[in-house]
Amino acid sequence: MKSDLPLNKPKATLKNIAEASGVSVATVSFVLSGKGNISKVMSDKVKSIAAELGYVRPGKGRSGQMQKKTLAILTYINKEWAYAWNIITPIINAIEQNNTGRGYATVIIPVQDSSENSKIYQSIIDAGVCAVYSIHVANATLFQSLEEANIPVLVINSNELNNTVCTVCSDDFEGAYEGTKFLISRGHEHILYIDYFREGQNTVISDRFIGFKKAIQESFQREPVNHITTDLFDVEMLRSELMIHLHKPVKPTAIFAHDDRLAEIIFYLIRNEGLNIPEDISIIAPGDVLDYSNPMTPQITTMSIQTTVLGNISTEKMFNLMDKPAEDIHGLKVSQKLVDRGSVRDIG
Repeated sequence: MKSDLPLNKPKATLKNIAEASGVSVATVSFVLSGKGNISKVMSDKVKSIAAELGYVRPGKGRSGQMQKKTLAILTYINKEWAYAWNIITPIINAIEQNNTGRGYATVIIPVQDSSENSKIYQSIIDAGVCAVYSIHVANATLFQSLEEANIPVLVINSNELNNTVCTVCSDDFEGAYEGTKFLISRGHEHILYIDYFREGQNTVISDRFIGFKKAIQESFQREPVNHITTDLFDVEMLRSELMIHLHKPVKPTAIFAHDDRLAEIIFYLIRNEGLNIPEDISIIAPGDVLDYSNPMTPQITTMSIQTTVLGNISTEKMFNLMDKPAEDIHGLKVSQKLVDRGSVRDIG
């Protein structure tokens, strides 16, 4: 996403009211929302400065009349992220249902990698939203501008900005750890870990491998020895590296794939070599990117990302942020759930 010219933001923000008043942003928030135990002298001072700066509470127009209550969802809508719609859609559905139940409308604002910050920002302002959910989109510059405009942001399923914004994410570390433990409990010791290059997704790549690594270390008191990092779109490269491992003297009996999108490719590569899953080799992956209701989809055992739970928890977190802006940055993790579809054989 492009970081372009300074954004056209409202001048009156909690931050500059706090600076002018000599107090914290949290104190300003408490005063303007009528919450907290703030002295009358300080409360009057903050309100006076806010009025001088022309501050308008989120959800109100310049006239002070309530506008339609609307929350925005930012999400990538392009071919690069099309594979993830089986994950994104249930999150959006849960958020929209919960928003509606609280009397709020929901608008989806699509984002492209080439989108300019100023245009995204203006789309949000034009929609009259009072808060923004951001699914997978991690844009520190844009989010800072929104926060300064008194529009809270909650990032869903991206760990790239954990220290700067509030997040609700699937627990990739725990999921990989538990998935590997499941393989080990079925007698698998020689496990091949396969991941792939994902631009801008360093945290999820790291978290999943570290979870896998911890399970191996705890169970066998050694470091993982079988690890492939491949190019998802170079199938021949993956096939070549996979065959090297499958023809070693000590062959892997199971594969932990970075996600079930990659696992599907591995599934067919193994089948093309005349091997069967799980009879010859087992496979597990975090998911669920694939549509398992389709009878043509390989039935892969996954550590399922609990998308509806993510949406429900995100809604609760968002309304807490709108009611009382966080003084500290909080990251919530949602556990993944094992879904056994029969791709892991018990060799114990």
